[in-house]
Amino acid sequence: MTLEEEKAAEEEKAAQEAKEAEEKAAKEAEESSATEEETTEEEESEEGAESDEESKQLEAELQKERKSREKAEKALAEGRYKNSEKKRKENFEEEEEESEEDKPMTRKEFEAALAKQDEKTRKEMLLASAERIAEGLSASEIEKQLILEKWKNRTFPPHLSLEDQIEECYAIANRKKIIGERNEALRALKGKQGANKSAAGTHHDAPAGTAPKMAGSDAAELARVGFKYNSTAKRFEKKLSNGKLLIKKDLKSPAQMA
Repeated sequence: MTLEEEKAAEEEKAAQEAKEAEEKAAKEAEESSATEEETTEEEESEEGAESDEESKQLEAELQKERKSREKAEKALAEGRYKNSEKKRKENFEEEEEESEEDKPMTRKEFEAALAKQDEKTRKEMLLASAERIAEGLSASEIEKQLILEKWKNRTFPPHLSLEDQIEECYAIANRKKIIGERNEALRALKGKQGANKSAAGTHHDAPAGTAPKMAGSDAAELARVGFKYNSTAKRFEKKLSNGKLLIKKDLKSPAQMA
């Protein structure tokens, strides 16, 4: 084999090895990427499951709240219809048969209709504002609708602002989650506080006594003549120059040598 042939063979071998190394690196990168994707998908699946469960709970409560409102509205409408029918039957024989469209509207009926229209307009205006506030508090459309449904089904004191009303409804809509987080925090705090509660192997000094109750002038007089209260021995003591102690229980008791 000539020198040129040997050189060409070596170059071809080097090219083949480089190609194989490149293919191996690409395969390893693909496998690593697939593993990362699987891990990410598992994490996203877990987070999605929690989110789905919370959404299901909110959706169920929203449907419950709507059914409650619709039931109340239906009962109110039926009650009004029954009262109207009863009144119509009672007055049928006394009143002339006359078309409802032809009857003139009384002042009371006009004021009631006007008040009803004003209330409807006011609620429509409040609803737009309520939606904006609820949207700022909620994390999803379902949660927002639940907050608004709670708000529609409740009455509030006149002094309560719309923002306070929506915040109350947010708390009502999320009461289970809020109470659960509160209970979890209390359990964690209780566990932290109880970690070092054991008294085993712990040294405690004897509780210090307090000076007996006496007139302020008596205590001042004892202090003036050099007596100090020993809380451990529960007595007044005065150290003499010879190292001995004079003790007194109070100002009137005689001093004793200790």
